[in-house]
Amino acid sequence: MTPQTQVPDQQQGLADAIVENVLQPNNHELLRHLGEVLGISATSEVLLIVAADEQAVQPLRDALDGNVEIYQGDLLRLPYADARFDNAIVAIPVAKRLHAVACELSRVLKPNGSLGMVVFSVYHDQMPDDEALFQQIMPLAATTRPAAAYRAVLAECGFTAFVSEDRRREVRRTARENYRHMLVNQSGETNAADNAAAQALNLMATGGIGLTLITAEKSL
Repeated sequence: MTPQTQVPDQQQGLADAIVENVLQPNNHELLRHLGEVLGISATSEVLLIVAADEQAVQPLRDALDGNVEIYQGDLLRLPYADARFDNAIVAIPVAKRLHAVACELSRVLKPNGSLGMVVFSVYHDQMPDDEALFQQIMPLAATTRPAAAYRAVLAECGFTAFVSEDRRREVRRTARENYRHMLVNQSGETNAADNAAAQALNLMATGGIGLTLITAEKSL
């Protein structure tokens, strides 16, 4: 495998590990919070985009009020009619083709419909001093956009009234809890696990990576 193919593979491995070990364990809390921020009610038609197995689907649906449609598929071709939903929540980070995804989200939302997104945040001033850890985070940091960049793209696709919320404190707490658990081997001794999940959790526990919630409203 060439260095050119290693970087995207490593970036995707870190991203998947963050989603599985930090984002998914907090999905219920995040969804309930986003539901309150977006004003989701019992009569709302809600599109919820997540990464979850079948057993987790119903609990995720229960975390929100309203009629919740859960989707796990191609974000570039949402299989829904125009102006179908009052609210949309994207509970997985979108790192590729954001403009096209945002246009699809705008298409399926009603005028004045609300959007909530979970995005990665990289804090360069809190990168670990350890050179090995710094090298681990670089592939992900190189492809991560600041919240302002997401807002700019969303604005091009018909969204306005942006609010960003830094969830770094909660993410660090969860990462620390999960990281300690992962570092315990079968004999009960701690060790530095050499895998993408442990690397990602360690980086999030140091504060180098966090999550930001972005909410917006579709224009008329």
